[in-house]
Amino acid sequence: MSKLTCADVIESLPALALGALDDHERLDVTAHIDACSGCQTQYRQYVDISRGLLETVPQRFPPAALKRSLMLAIDPPKKNRATQVRAWFTGAQSLPRWAWGSAILAVLLVFSLLGVRYVSMLDQQNGLAQQLHEQQVTISVLTGNEKQSIAMLGTANAKGATATLMFDSQSATGVLLLHDLPVLPDTQSYQLWLVDSAGKRDSGAVFNVSPDSNGVATLVIYAPQALKNYVKCGVSIEPRGGSPKPTGPAALTGTYS
Repeated sequence: MSKLTCADVIESLPALALGALDDHERLDVTAHIDACSGCQTQYRQYVDISRGLLETVPQRFPPAALKRSLMLAIDPPKKNRATQVRAWFTGAQSLPRWAWGSAILAVLLVFSLLGVRYVSMLDQQNGLAQQLHEQQVTISVLTGNEKQSIAMLGTANAKGATATLMFDSQSATGVLLLHDLPVLPDTQSYQLWLVDSAGKRDSGAVFNVSPDSNGVATLVIYAPQALKNYVKCGVSIEPRGGSPKPTGPAALTGTYS
């Protein structure tokens, strides 16, 4: 059984994934990985990264002189780390210029792949967290004991479309349920407007209907003030991304009872 710690193994995982460990080191590290699920998971991630790197850069076979230079840069195991670093750097100085360029490119590619993967994971995590939050809000609104609902009907610009704005009487958060709303061109968006008793219009949401949704959508609405304070609501057709105030034709209209 390997006597290496997780810290020792994690330090060796990139080299293992790239096949850069000697037989003795590889056996010790793999023995630890076989018994440690945490290190095993991290190793799989390095393997994925190394595969992506190999697929990104065309394979090239270096000359025999490069191999000899690299082997001379490797010190016996008894030497300390500082001596190893000095010896490696001394040997590495004899590498051809193209080898330095290839090494730097490989390092940059590894960091690039790590960065893209990290950002992608964060985006996925944030997207899932947002979806879960909106699902929880929707369930809370639809099952609340003090919910109110405002019906909205389609105009000539959205014939047959309907919508229902539902909210808790004390909350500025609501849910807009949409049905049979036409799909807009890519240059336009729908925008929900909330009108208070003084005639002030607040934007409640900017959205689009997906072509494969059959005009059905559910939106969580975050209003600037409690939704019970408004007296009218409506949806207009605006330029893509919305407008500071209504500029386009109305698609849905509704009045508080």
